Amino acid sequence: PYIHPGPFGRIGSSNLPERLQSRLGDLGADLMVFHTTTTNSNNCRGDPDIDVIADAVKKGVENISYADTISKFKKITVGKYVVGMQKIGDFAYASFIPEKTPFDDVSLSEGLKVIAPLRASCLSDIALIDAQNHFTEGVRELQDCSTFIPAMRRELSRMQTRFPARIGYARKTGDFEGLAPMGVQALVINAGDSYQAIVLTDSNNVTTEVIEKARDKTTSLVNGLEIYTSDNHVVNGGSLDMNPLGMKCSVEDLTELIAETVKEALGDVEDVRIGMASETVRVKMGDENSFQNLI
Repeated sequence: PYIHPGPFGRIGSSNLPERLQSRLGDLGADLMVFHTTTTNSNNCRGDPDIDVIADAVKKGVENISYADTISKFKKITVGKYVVGMQKIGDFAYASFIPEKTPFDDVSLSEGLKVIAPLRASCLSDIALIDAQNHFTEGVRELQDCSTFIPAMRRELSRMQTRFPARIGYARKTGDFEGLAPMGVQALVINAGDSYQAIVLTDSNNVTTEVIEKARDKTTSLVNGLEIYTSDNHVVNGGSLDMNPLGMKCSVEDLTELIAETVKEALGDVEDVRIGMASETVRVKMGDENSFQNLI
């Protein structure tokens, strides 16, 4: 959902992945709650808004549109920034990745600025992710995303969804500083001769060291690996301590867990149908300094 999982502890919409999972157990599956193009200005007041979002997810599942063909995953460079994307039928997901030029968060308005023209031209729908990885101290929000639109439109228009959709999934948890309750989740997406791993850690960012070591440990398993994070602020050590994953724990042990999760997901790969639906709801938002007013 396009809300921010903050500001800290269990206040507001922090710990969003587990709180949504607990409300949606009747779907019979784990949720992967990615970090979207949102900032601390998009924190919600708490349970009433999370209830609304959970109900919207249930409604979306009832109205979902499915596809059974996909493109290969692709990364492009747009100016100073990296974008990952994959097309599924006539919809897609894309991620802004701070691996070349670091940033921290993308505003909701900037994300919507990208989504609207893509929906109007080459896609029926798109989910836009902020990868929230490659932790760098003191970086700022990504301000202007308008330059992404022409390049993304061009690439997504060219992508051919000619491969049968085949995906495997696995989830593992562990006792690591900076890792929240949903743990490590992995998708392995098979498109033709390519196996791409998308790993989601339930954490507030992750270090480059973790990403690089996890790639080293999975080169024999998959053709590529991306680690995105949920940006879950429940792990924050304080208002100034983001506690990124990999900073205060054993990177060796953590990346072993990631590699094991990817291996299990690879063994789970099978033919699937993939669906996408979007719902619009009203929630009460406010930045991290306005919670006395929100609540």
